[in-house]
Amino acid sequence: MTDINDRNNIDNSNKIWWSDQYTIFYTDKLNQLDHATIKLEFLGKYPNSTCLVTGSGNDGFGNYIIEDGQYDESTKIFNFTKSFKDSNIMKQKYEGQYSHSMFFGKWGTTSDPDRGKFIIKRVSDKIELLTGKWSGYYFYYDTHIGRNQMFFELTAYKNPDGNGNIFTGYGNDKSGDFTISGTVFENGVASIKKIQGKNSWNYNGHKKKSQMWGTWGKVESGGIFLAWKE
Repeated sequence: MTDINDRNNIDNSNKIWWSDQYTIFYTDKLNQLDHATIKLEFLGKYPNSTCLVTGSGNDGFGNYIIEDGQYDESTKIFNFTKSFKDSNIMKQKYEGQYSHSMFFGKWGTTSDPDRGKFIIKRVSDKIELLTGKWSGYYFYYDTHIGRNQMFFELTAYKNPDGNGNIFTGYGNDKSGDFTISGTVFENGVASIKKIQGKNSWNYNGHKKKSQMWGTWGKVESGGIFLAWKE
């Protein structure tokens, strides 16, 4: 059996099709950028259905390479460690799972393993207006519960005070129809309210190019989300 930790034994011809440039969205950032680009390579398929994950990137801490990366095709569990060029920066471990074309979970250090949440996805670099059709997913803080798809359509207007755009819209998810409204400010910060029957939730985060992402609800009954323009 091939040792998945031995990079010298990897046949690069086995590179899996989803090896590509991705974006990491930090939904509740702590000493991180709102988002950053990462290159991921998924190499080989092994008898234990585990793929080696390698790559590199740059974030709010500096340049790094990926070490000890694995993706298990049977369980959809995904993990890797960022090792920074600057040896004074502590290594960061990312742990999560794969679903609906996204990797999501938590990141942290050995001493602080849950510093924040992340979503990793291949996305478009095209700049999109708010007005139009969107789709996405919201996840609960317990990453093993709920991966709920939502669709919504927005109409945006210039904010009367000149700071960004306000919007209204409607949509649906597995719980039924909802209305949505909010503001995206000039700095990209997004403040959103979703109303569904007698229930309502606040979504707070960021909008950049063709994506919106962040957190929703409360710590005890909420989670993270990512939506993109259709």
